[in-house]
Amino acid sequence: MNLTNTELTDPEVNLLQKGLKHSLPPINPVQATKELIADLSIKIGSNNSLSGQCSQLIKNHPLQPMDSKTRSILTGLRKKLNHENLILTRADKGSTAVVMKRNDYDSKILQFLEDSNCKVASVDSTFNFSSHVSQVRTIVNKSKSIIKNPDAILVPNPVPLRLYGLVKLHKENIPIRPVVSFISAPTFKLGKFLDRVYKSLIDFRSEYSIRNSIELVNKIANVAPPPDSFLVSFDVRMMFPSIPLPPYH
Repeated sequence: MNLTNTELTDPEVNLLQKGLKHSLPPINPVQATKELIADLSIKIGSNNSLSGQCSQLIKNHPLQPMDSKTRSILTGLRKKLNHENLILTRADKGSTAVVMKRNDYDSKILQFLEDSNCKVASVDSTFNFSSHVSQVRTIVNKSKSIIKNPDAILVPNPVPLRLYGLVKLHKENIPIRPVVSFISAPTFKLGKFLDRVYKSLIDFRSEYSIRNSIELVNKIANVAPPPDSFLVSFDVRMMFPSIPLPPYH
């Protein structure tokens, strides 16, 4: 979906229609192979026998380089986005790639922050990301009574979280849905571990909650609604920012 006046060539459109999750062949297969093996070692452990098997499988099936035609299309598209000050993002529903002006994208992000009453920490804030990472590592390593394998809980190379927006093409004025990926957070794996522990100790689930739309259909399949009734779906706006919480320090 092109929300700008910038014209895209047919090859560029065809490339974008594959979606942002489409995996293109690497430009440098040798470097890509090394990075893939290194990532596998981090995920499953270098001493794990599975790591050696995966490495051997990758070496036996070498990656093919990107062909010159695709590389030319990709290079031209990147130059066009940079020259026209455009941004490539994804739609909130589905996997549609969206091209829009960077100024419009930034304005929608700032509008969301303003509507949700977010406040930017001052430059003299006492929070330090490196210190936070060290504190998390220290706590995890000292909790061996409940965490048997601390290395599996620690994120190898944590980085500060970043906010980005997905475009709501189906909504009026095309707002954005803010997303913060916590995969790179130093407490990401720790949070998942504690979630499993709590769920194993506390068997609680609200009778009014559902996991997904399939469960909803199964629950109401045999329900006979009253005459002249309507099924209503509510769209809650700014739900989480509207929940009052004390400041985090």
